[in-house]
Amino acid sequence: MLKNKLLLILFPCLLLSLCFNSVFAQQNNDTQEIQEVIERFLMAFANNDLEYLMQQFSPNYLGESENKPMDFEGLKSFYKDLMAKFFENNEGYTYSDVKISNLDIKDDKATLELESKHKILILGTAKAEVSVKHRKISLVKENGSWKIVNIVTLKISTPSS
Repeated sequence: MLKNKLLLILFPCLLLSLCFNSVFAQQNNDTQEIQEVIERFLMAFANNDLEYLMQQFSPNYLGESENKPMDFEGLKSFYKDLMAKFFENNEGYTYSDVKISNLDIKDDKATLELESKHKILILGTAKAEVSVKHRKISLVKENGSWKIVNIVTLKISTPSS
């Protein structure tokens, strides 16, 4: 009798524990995958690789530029122009001190804040510029992979020396 009562108490606890472990394992896996998407996004820009950069974005991307809606093709055109001008006038682009905060994952959607330090050497000068960018990024899991669906630059600052 006591054995049956213990079994009735322990069995649901065991099931609950297994469910929580499964949820936490998936959450950790999603967190790692999202961090990898952010790293690939930053690396692709640093390497001036438009195609690899765009692979980090969802074809369903919807954002804004100058208060006008921007879809995936508009985003690709934007980055193509931006990168052409940027790398024409600068060299030695690096990023560092990448910090992801306020990561919120709900089912197949996630939001986060990204802070990263960027350094460039302006061509024709010995001048290096350093900035810190703060962005809000939204992602969605499509066909098993996390993709960026929106990115907003919140602030660009110049750290004091």
